[in-house]
Amino acid sequence: MNDKSEKKRRGELSRGGLTLAGALFVFWLLLTGRFGLRMTVTGILAVGITLSFYRRFLNYFNLEPVAATGFFRILRFAVRVGQDIFVSAWAHMKRVVYGSPSPEMFTVTLSLEEPMLIALIANAITLTPGSMTVEVNGSELTVLAFVDGEEEVQAFRHQVHTRYEQVLRGGRTHA
Repeated sequence: MNDKSEKKRRGELSRGGLTLAGALFVFWLLLTGRFGLRMTVTGILAVGITLSFYRRFLNYFNLEPVAATGFFRILRFAVRVGQDIFVSAWAHMKRVVYGSPSPEMFTVTLSLEEPMLIALIANAITLTPGSMTVEVNGSELTVLAFVDGEEEVQAFRHQVHTRYEQVLRGGRTHA
């Protein structure tokens, strides 16, 4: 590898690290709900310590695909997960009151190949009330969810592809 390509690769890695730091900082501010000087300084320190800890002890996790996805795509993904959590919570409160079918186990096959992006989607499914990712095998997720029949299973798969996977792929449709 020549010096120019090595410098270019390092520049891409540092831009990815800055993107990740920016996403973590915004997430910090949103979680605290306070936007004063003290919270800003504390957030910058927390992000710095987190990234230092990651580089020192957890470097075997490849977060570059997440950072390369882009700050605004990750932010849009997080907003969609938040929306889905509230919508699903409301829907499942109704199911608790009126009764619900037994949960069904089914698979969702993603076209993504990056393990960290797949993990983001698997965790988003688990965070959403009424569904849980039971197993991840490559790009195939095994999901346990309260769905009523094959029609709702297909709707669930479609939602994962259009609301999560498509955003992380940059708007490209599911293969």
